[in-house]
Amino acid sequence: MSLLEGRHLAPVPTGPVDRPSDAPETPGSPHRRGGLRRRPSPAVWVGLAVALVVLVHVANLNGWPAYFDDEGTYVAQAWAVYQGDLAHYTYWYDHPPAGWLQLASFLGLPTLVGVEPSITVARYVMVLYTAVTALLVYRLSRNLGLRRGFSLGAMLLWGLSPLVVFEGRQVMLDNLTLPWVVGAMALVTSPRRNLWQYVGAGVCFGVAVLTKETAVLAAPALLAGLWAYAYRPTRAFGVVGALMASGLVVGLYPLYALLKLELFAGPDHVSVQDAVLFQLVDRGGSGNFWQVGSDAYTVLDSWLFYDELLPIGGVVAGLVCLAVPRLRCVGVLVTTMAVVALRPGGYMPVMYVIGVLPFAAVAIAGIADRATTAVSSRGPRLRRVGRAGLAAALLAVVAWTGPTHADRIELALTDEGTEPYDSAVAWMDANLERDTRIAASDSYWSTLVNLGWSSDGWSGPIWAYKLDGDPIARRANLPDGWRSVDYLVLDRTILDSRLTLESKPQLSRAIRHSEPVAEWGERSTLVQIRRVVDGPAQTKLYDVWRRAQ
Repeated sequence: MSLLEGRHLAPVPTGPVDRPSDAPETPGSPHRRGGLRRRPSPAVWVGLAVALVVLVHVANLNGWPAYFDDEGTYVAQAWAVYQGDLAHYTYWYDHPPAGWLQLASFLGLPTLVGVEPSITVARYVMVLYTAVTALLVYRLSRNLGLRRGFSLGAMLLWGLSPLVVFEGRQVMLDNLTLPWVVGAMALVTSPRRNLWQYVGAGVCFGVAVLTKETAVLAAPALLAGLWAYAYRPTRAFGVVGALMASGLVVGLYPLYALLKLELFAGPDHVSVQDAVLFQLVDRGGSGNFWQVGSDAYTVLDSWLFYDELLPIGGVVAGLVCLAVPRLRCVGVLVTTMAVVALRPGGYMPVMYVIGVLPFAAVAIAGIADRATTAVSSRGPRLRRVGRAGLAAALLAVVAWTGPTHADRIELALTDEGTEPYDSAVAWMDANLERDTRIAASDSYWSTLVNLGWSSDGWSGPIWAYKLDGDPIARRANLPDGWRSVDYLVLDRTILDSRLTLESKPQLSRAIRHSEPVAEWGERSTLVQIRRVVDGPAQTKLYDVWRRAQ
């Protein structure tokens, strides 16, 4: 039989078989006789579930959580793309650019009604990506054989997780990556098994990697899914198509650097080589999760503060999925990301967990579906015992996580974490001239630019990191160094680590030679505005840092 003929054979069904209740009703069906209502279609339930997820993510969006430094950086990059202007700091290949290119494509829409690009506007874009990801989680679950109820459960388990609400609202590259990774997995597991779908999966994966490089960790799982679900006679072609498509997309990044003569390290220019060495070698590690007081321990503790079920239960379910052929690809992804997270001494950012949470939810729902199916296939007596056991397990999980989830969701819907930020912005708007140089975290940049400050990165709002991180540009624009700065805005981002402060001489000197003029919040929510004074040191660095702890 030829390859062409093989492609036209009807594929062997791999997805779940539709239940009789989902079949269209005929005029003479029992549902019509007697005037009984028709059941809502599956699309209605999916739509309601997505609407619930969107509602929870949108409510109090501009109030919680507090704005984060990275959010401002990505919005500023997207703003530069939208305006066709230079970015406010030297691009050094720290991340591929597809994330802020996507974000820029949405920032222009609110300007049609007079709303300038800002972190709040970008957070609404995150909600859009969350909605798309939720739909794809459902589609992936169905492709893997989960029944509709469990597929909806996977979507809601992910979308309504307090940890997902916390991370998902923030303007993070990882959130922009999710629809591409989950979409790629949905394509490789599709029961249609079309070669072009595998090419599409490769394109999706390529875009994901160019959005956030950590998406490359999904590669083993995507290959495992493609190999397991592809039509056997054309499976090799599917793998080649996916690899070629992803390679062509990802290859645009080093090609761009090569054309700019910035692929390899050299004097007086940035390079991909230097960026990779920084990320993999030079960047300080976070310690280990089991070391109390380490950065990794703090990150894990922050994850579990919002949700214990998905990080812990998801990893356990992911390991079990490795033994279930239909769910193995999900198990590979969850296990891969868990192993990388547990490597000794590696760097662990707080947003790392974003990439694994959708698949953790699918793993939990998938194992629950398999367990209920196994119980239902037993004899009457074992079936009763099994159902009682499953009910007890469900009640235990609800008792374990329910109160915490309710408390954290209430926090998300009512907390005013951005109030100190808003107060500081209002004070600067009312009291400072527009030619004032203000060193602050990047979360203030777009807001101050919208209020009339310069967007060149040095004549108005200055990303505090650049005082030490971009010495060539600093010497060109601030010849007197920290003395050229007029005001400082200190928040949790700048005051997070005393050691980090002490390793930045320009910033730390500016803090020592400054005096407070206004402040809002306390401890982790503290925002303090300080005037830089050219004279003897006014402040001990430790005292300023301690107030924010």
